Amino acid sequence: MKDWPEKPYLEPKTAGRTYLEWLSTASERSRPTPQRPVGLEVLREQYRQNQPIKRKLLRFARLYKRHGRRCLSQWHQLPPGVSWEAVEVALKGIVKNGLVEEEPAHTLKAGRAMRGARKHA
Repeated sequence: MKDWPEKPYLEPKTAGRTYLEWLSTASERSRPTPQRPVGLEVLREQYRQNQPIKRKLLRFARLYKRHGRRCLSQWHQLPPGVSWEAVEVALKGIVKNGLVEEEPAHTLKAGRAMRGARKHA
């Protein structure tokens, strides 16, 4: 005999499954789904249609690949409806998909192309 009466409302509602099965599926449902940053679709559409924004994104992706988040401070005005998180996700996607090539040779400054070379006196 128990010292207290059973209270069914305190028992987990497992719907005929074992407690471990119920617990594992309950945690999967309770995880929040990651939200896309505001304006990511706007950036994608502008990337496809607008050549200046495409060049700007590719230029900043090159900088992002080299310097990380520090380069975002050089971007002065965001397109309307676009968040900084969307810009960063877009830059990461461009770098990840290999759309960024190394800096073109004609834009390299003199002396920078021979990084690591010894100077002759």
